[in-house]
Amino acid sequence: MDGQNFENEQNTTVEAEQSNHYQDNTATWVPPVYAEPAQQNQSNALAIVSLVMGILSIVFACCYGIGIVFGIAGIICAVIGKKNGTSGIRTAGLICSIIGTILSVLMILYVILVFAAVFTNPEMKDLIQSYENM
Repeated sequence: MDGQNFENEQNTTVEAEQSNHYQDNTATWVPPVYAEPAQQNQSNALAIVSLVMGILSIVFACCYGIGIVFGIAGIICAVIGKKNGTSGIRTAGLICSIIGTILSVLMILYVILVFAAVFTNPEMKDLIQSYENM
């Protein structure tokens, strides 16, 4: 092992490292795996159903009780979906369902009060009887 021989070995390893500018990472690369739990999908489905039912309950609030059916269904879906996890969609569905149910109940009470006011008014009774006699 003389000094000359040592230099040659060192120069050849440096030259080999300099000539290879690329790294081979293909053997160590693993694609990422994205998996969601089944419960989260179920809660998301219930949250979306709750939101749709809440929106339908608001839309059908003035259709004589149909909004109440959609509102109660939305509230039930939101409560069941809460057991699986919290979600912003579920909260929005719950709020829309409650608003739609309240609007439906208020609309039914309004219609009942209007009919009660119409049929208790003596002038309206005479008007209704005159139309019935025609």
